[in-house]
Amino acid sequence: MSGNRFAAAASTRPHAGRAVEEVVAAIRRGLGEGVRPTLMAVFVSPDLLNPVGDGPSALIHDALSPDYLIGCTAEAVIADGREIEQPPAISAWAAFLPEASITSFHVTAHRVEEGIGIDGWPPDLDADPPPAGPMIVLSDPFSFPTDLMLNEINRRKAPTVVGGLASGGMQAGDHRLFFGREELEAGAVGVLLSGVETVTAVSQGCAPIGPEMTVTDADGPVVSELAGRPAREKLNEVIAELDEEERQLADEGILAGIVVDENRADYGTGDFLVRALRAGESEDGTIMIGERMRIGQVVQLQVRDEQTARDELRDRLADIREGLAGGDIAGGLMFTCNGRGSQLFGEPGHDAEAVGSAFGDPAVAGFFANGEIGPVGGASHLHGYTASMLLFTDSGETKSG
Repeated sequence: MSGNRFAAAASTRPHAGRAVEEVVAAIRRGLGEGVRPTLMAVFVSPDLLNPVGDGPSALIHDALSPDYLIGCTAEAVIADGREIEQPPAISAWAAFLPEASITSFHVTAHRVEEGIGIDGWPPDLDADPPPAGPMIVLSDPFSFPTDLMLNEINRRKAPTVVGGLASGGMQAGDHRLFFGREELEAGAVGVLLSGVETVTAVSQGCAPIGPEMTVTDADGPVVSELAGRPAREKLNEVIAELDEEERQLADEGILAGIVVDENRADYGTGDFLVRALRAGESEDGTIMIGERMRIGQVVQLQVRDEQTARDELRDRLADIREGLAGGDIAGGLMFTCNGRGSQLFGEPGHDAEAVGSAFGDPAVAGFFANGEIGPVGGASHLHGYTASMLLFTDSGETKSG
């Protein structure tokens, strides 16, 4: 990793041209004079887009001439250890990666007889063996089935994917994706990397409550039985037996935690894929979980909790720090939910400050997403209320395991 350089910058100037100038100057200082970025990521609040001419991402591209640039609109941005929740704002991240190999792509969705097809599929993903990655994906939530793409990548046992869904818009056509100098209204953009050393961190911010339960009858997301009992009946029983503190958290909403490694003796935060749970009023007594379920899976109820979110992120970052053999984190990208930040923690900056505190203020940038992509249990998933990070190691080797 010697020779790699990273820089991150943000601007809150209300004039797009001035904001771009501030960001470009900071990136140049961070990388060093005369260093041209290999890869950039740019995140822009929608109010700074230019409806008639070149937008901020194109201006940044022209000023710094990166080999590759991706990005998207964002309702809030991250850089310089800050989370800027009030627009206008731009954040940019730049990496000089002299030994990296990069494939960029723009994919779109189209209707086929069987359902939905994907155009522009990166051919590298069909290699045998699949590329090591990682892969960064930014997508438009209104026009692209991100979960379908992730299912295909997981089926191929292809690279780990980290990224997020564009935010800041209310309807189809409001978002923009950045791809080189282009501004796109639909699909997903991304890069596939090789020749770099990275680690990922995913913090879902949930605490398990109640007993573990085995799925004993299910059809896709519809669960009919839990622990041999009608699913809704068992769910109501578990909720009724919670203590007062857990009941208060459950009253704000419960989710399902699906165990990702059923061979473990004990499960804690980080051992679950957290998904939405809905118990309807139908007479069949079923519940709905936002994932394809199978008989034999173990689930446990989950609640979102500020302190658990703080502790889990701290623990994930501590695990990474412990796994670095004489190295450190030099830079990275962060994709955090637009329901975190001051909405969850009561003040802005928690996730960005946690990374800075853990690794000595590396060059990290990102945005508040409409959904976050990151690996759990050896596969890449689309999450909510999650902080997902791709972090680049600086030197030394990462311990295995």
